[in-house]
Amino acid sequence: MKRVISETCPVTGLKILKSPEWENIEFSTAYRVSYKIIGDQIIYGRGEGKPTIEDLVGALGLAQKIIDEFFKGGSFVYIEDFEKIINPSFEARKYYINFMTNLKNMKALIYLNVNPYMRFNIKLAKKLNILSYPVFVVKNYEKAMQLAIKVLSGEIPIHKEKKIEIIERIHKPEWYINLKGAKVRFEVINKKIFHSIPEGKITSEFLNAVSETRDKILKEYFSNKKKDYYFMVDFGKLTTTTSAKKHYIKEINEIYEKYPFKIYILYNVSRPMSVMIPLNRPLLKFPLKTVRNFESALEYIYRKENPAKKLLGFFRIKEKLTSFFRKKTDTTIQKYVDEFLEFLSEIDWEEIGIDEKYKKPSSHPLYQIYEAIAVIKNDLDELYLQKQKNEEEKAILEHRLHQSLKLEAMGKLAGAVAHDLNNVLMGIVSYPDYLLKILPDNKENKKALEYIKKIKESGIRAANIVQDLLTLSGKGVKSLRILNLNSILEEYINSPEFKELCEKYPNVKVKIIKDENLHNLRGSKIHLYKTILNLVKNACEAIEKEGEVIISTKNVKFKNKKLKDYENIPEGEYIELTVSDNGSGISEKDLPRIFEPFFSKKRIGTSGTGLGMMVVKNTVEDHGGFIEVESKLGKGTTFKLYFPANKNISEEEEEKREYKIDEYTGKGEAILVVDDEEEQRIIASDILKSLYYKVKTASSGEEAVEMIKKEKFDLILLDMIMLHGMDGLETYKKIKEIRPNQKTIIVSGYSRPNQVLEAQKLGVKKYIRKPYTIEAISKAVFELLNKK
Repeated sequence: MKRVISETCPVTGLKILKSPEWENIEFSTAYRVSYKIIGDQIIYGRGEGKPTIEDLVGALGLAQKIIDEFFKGGSFVYIEDFEKIINPSFEARKYYINFMTNLKNMKALIYLNVNPYMRFNIKLAKKLNILSYPVFVVKNYEKAMQLAIKVLSGEIPIHKEKKIEIIERIHKPEWYINLKGAKVRFEVINKKIFHSIPEGKITSEFLNAVSETRDKILKEYFSNKKKDYYFMVDFGKLTTTTSAKKHYIKEINEIYEKYPFKIYILYNVSRPMSVMIPLNRPLLKFPLKTVRNFESALEYIYRKENPAKKLLGFFRIKEKLTSFFRKKTDTTIQKYVDEFLEFLSEIDWEEIGIDEKYKKPSSHPLYQIYEAIAVIKNDLDELYLQKQKNEEEKAILEHRLHQSLKLEAMGKLAGAVAHDLNNVLMGIVSYPDYLLKILPDNKENKKALEYIKKIKESGIRAANIVQDLLTLSGKGVKSLRILNLNSILEEYINSPEFKELCEKYPNVKVKIIKDENLHNLRGSKIHLYKTILNLVKNACEAIEKEGEVIISTKNVKFKNKKLKDYENIPEGEYIELTVSDNGSGISEKDLPRIFEPFFSKKRIGTSGTGLGMMVVKNTVEDHGGFIEVESKLGKGTTFKLYFPANKNISEEEEEKREYKIDEYTGKGEAILVVDDEEEQRIIASDILKSLYYKVKTASSGEEAVEMIKKEKFDLILLDMIMLHGMDGLETYKKIKEIRPNQKTIIVSGYSRPNQVLEAQKLGVKKYIRKPYTIEAISKAVFELLNKK
């Protein structure tokens, strides 16, 4: 690379290295970037425009190459000039934060010329990441250079103060045990911490051997201290058997009764173990805490011992959400969701600014989502001010655009959380499902199995909430089958939800009128079921005293049919679903707004969320259908939904067949699991191995392609969204070049519908949505492998 010393820094007198290959490099028509090396330890970057995630991948990749070449693993200061940066997208901000968080040997990150919008984002980034370096915001280049020199000279300390000092570390030769491939070392730190460092495969036999030594130490140092010490264990080099886990839990419970400790602290916990720990919490008699590493454990103890002292650092939001959804009950999850939806419904999108009550502490499990709403609202407000006009015609157009942007904002919000959240929910749905398969159904396990079933059900409910958000934004990919609406209606009438509704509204009569010769339709069963549920629930709530709700189905034909809000209704046969009530009705003023997101006359958290009617309309239109509403105040409301008819034979009979897992097991076929999340690879691998398949894994599309070049696989389980390198669609295209007939199943918690459709056109036969159950994955794999 050609380098030219072109100038001298006017502030520090240091030489500045520039290169044509670093100056005004365009990564798109909307974004360009320049870099300089100042002295031996400073890199200066200046972007211009509004970067997308693709722009940042290129620009930050160039920055990484320059850092690697010039600093060669040494420390440096990174200066970013934001003077000409226009607000980047949410995905771009997320990628940028991740890149900066993982930069090695960076002593400090300094921003200059930052506008208030970006200042907010920098503040948010500092809170959402555990940074090993400080972040500064200054006014101009001169102050940035002065600050960089102070950091490099050591005048400004950059390392965190050590929070706990090890005064005394007691360990004796007789406290070290090595037996049959496993070993453990015990020590006492500051006469306050009992520290255990096990290694290898821990068996019940090994635990019996170490119990005597552990009891001697506890008796000598902690027998007279009631809950005045900490029990700390390193899980980094540990594997265990199922029987050993049960034995260990029982043993620690007994230790707690004999020598009660303040808290049991685990560190260096693997992802699978971090999922398993919450499942065992009902069996524990003692308080438990998991942290990242030894230093984090000491900091945690320091914080407990010194509550007046504040420690720096925040856990990543993904870990916050993971911990929250693992530990909380379904009732608690719903409480937070209802609170969040109530906040959204109360925002006046037509006003500039947002109420300060959206502010939540960083410890709140949905903290990032609240902050994201503020950013989205800020974007909408700026665009609204630019577009607002006095002319009536333009005002109408602006209103429509604003409504569209609200839906787009919901799409961004849903997409931002769906991928990560569904990956988190995989552990809450799939691991309990796996445990239910492997644990014997006996008296000893009865209580534990009940807890596991409840955890799985809670996970599925949480996944359905995410899917509702995706449905609102049109981002949900649906499994469309040939169905009969009468069967779905019958299923709802016999459901616990309908029974509960009837008990709540005993003075409301529900009348069912079904066309017994009703045509079938092609649709998504879960979305049609929820459509009926929402309409009937709203109808019952509209009746204040006594009244009647009528639900009917029938076949209809359209020819030159005209409906309000629709320009063209194709001629043909349709299925009509009607839900009518003689309740309070809807005012002429409110009728045009009932399908707006979060519009509701009901109090959220008690009778509605403001999402129901938007879900209904999106579902109908996603099925190629139409909806019309008639209502008068005091007279009642009638909803008529029209779905295109399909005269093919229904596929529902197959669904009624009882699922038996033994009918869907493998014969040693080779399967490759491709996913960029380690935990997702482990979950899928464990399930497939239990179904008697041979499983290998790849952490990226690139790695998968290289593996496929060398060996054949009977089937590939491919994640659609991978944040680094090739995504699922790109990977599948490469696989097709090598193995044209490769059988592949796409798996994803959040996929772009167009990508899924393109992959299906290229040859993908199955799509499974995360989080999935053993039944779903076993059926999909078995059917595809055995399809001729």
